[in-house]
Amino acid sequence: MKKLLILMVSVLLLISCSDNKQNILKSPDGRFVVQFMVRNGRIFYSVENDDIVLIEASPMGLTTASQDFTHGLAFVESSETRTITKNYQLKNGKKSDVRYIGNEKEFTVTNNTGAKMTVIFRAANDGIAFRYRLYGDGRETVLSELSGFRLPAESKAFVTPLSEAKSGWARTNPSYEEFYHLGVSLETISDYGQGWTYPALFEIDEDHWVMLSETGTDRNYVATHLSDITDGIYYVEFPHDDHNLPEDPTYAEVNLPFDTPWRTITAGSLPIVVESTMAFDLVEPLYEARYDYKTGRSMWS
Repeated sequence: MKKLLILMVSVLLLISCSDNKQNILKSPDGRFVVQFMVRNGRIFYSVENDDIVLIEASPMGLTTASQDFTHGLAFVESSETRTITKNYQLKNGKKSDVRYIGNEKEFTVTNNTGAKMTVIFRAANDGIAFRYRLYGDGRETVLSELSGFRLPAESKAFVTPLSEAKSGWARTNPSYEEFYHLGVSLETISDYGQGWTYPALFEIDEDHWVMLSETGTDRNYVATHLSDITDGIYYVEFPHDDHNLPEDPTYAEVNLPFDTPWRTITAGSLPIVVESTMAFDLVEPLYEARYDYKTGRSMWS
């Protein structure tokens, strides 16, 4: 009986380890680890760097006009990890020649109606990114995202507030030109109660920094921002009703199947964050330029 009990415990431990490995993605250098979780019908993720927690278990999901992928979810499968490499040139920016290497893994869930959604993670040596894939055909309306970021409570924030709509010069706000708050508590409420804009920088400790942003947003989706913190979590928010012209929607109308823009978590030491090209690494050119543009001296004030 004792031997049987030991055998059963060993099998359960093996299954647990196997499932845990199945739901983990590591960066090429192994220093970043992202874990995908399903808890009580809801999906979460966490991010570590060198065994330091950067993003604690944080919610994921989105809502469309026809489907809800925020609760009642069941895990279906995860893909094998695939390595993506590419070389490209930048005419201006931080580097002229960029060599990118990243690992990608997909996690698929279904909701109460049987509809399917996939979360796609990309892990590189300068951080993590994720986006969602919706299936089907025809038109769909994405109403909101539940994507969240729970940083360690003692972290310091370097963030700029989203300005009040139709305020400022010629009523052109939000223009993303507000001053940054430097090294403030995560509990700091934005100046105008509108949330925070990208990029948002956070100091976990003197050796670990996190920058939150997005990339790959085009005319098929809305530009987002961060909410004020709620129960320790910053959420991705769609534009508010007064941000657009009356005839413009504050939601995304897409053709299925569809991949959303990337939510990016650039992280590591401050030099790594500053020198990262993640915003370019994750996207491809939408078109080939008609002319060979050359940049000159420029200034912004």
